[in-house]
Amino acid sequence: LNGICFDTGCTVATDGHRLAMVKNDNKLENPVIVNRSFVSILTNAKFKKILENDFNIHFQVKTGYISCYSPDGNNITMVTRLIDDDFPDYPQVIPTKNDILATIPKLLQTAKKAAVMSSSDFQGLKLESTKENEITVSLNNKEKGTFEKSISCESTEAISARGFNVNYLIDALC
Repeated sequence: LNGICFDTGCTVATDGHRLAMVKNDNKLENPVIVNRSFVSILTNAKFKKILENDFNIHFQVKTGYISCYSPDGNNITMVTRLIDDDFPDYPQVIPTKNDILATIPKLLQTAKKAAVMSSSDFQGLKLESTKENEITVSLNNKEKGTFEKSISCESTEAISARGFNVNYLIDALC
């Protein structure tokens, strides 16, 4: 499923591979899902120029569709159908407890080194903290070999391993 889910307290987007969430003050009875191209139009520079730098948009949800309009006299209204499908269970995917803090440049540099060992068939990077204040970054590719490096971090306890697509992690850290 590709789309953007407006839910109470947050907005979540996915392209089928990656997932991003931002917390906000949405107040909805039920989550609504829109096609990501609808939001692309709203954030397009030409559309913003039409609104004359007053990017104040209101949304109204009705059965089966969502409309957005500018209440500031621009007479612009856009309407799109809602996606009638289940959105991925994002609370299950995004960890709620995160007691590990690593500096982005250090983690990014290590992930880029590990990416050399990845291939189009295998891009799985493992992050694991087996002891306090250290995280092990590893990638094991049967064809190219193994990468493993420990970097310092701030942690209060060891965590179980977490897997990431190395290229998506690098995208997120850049």
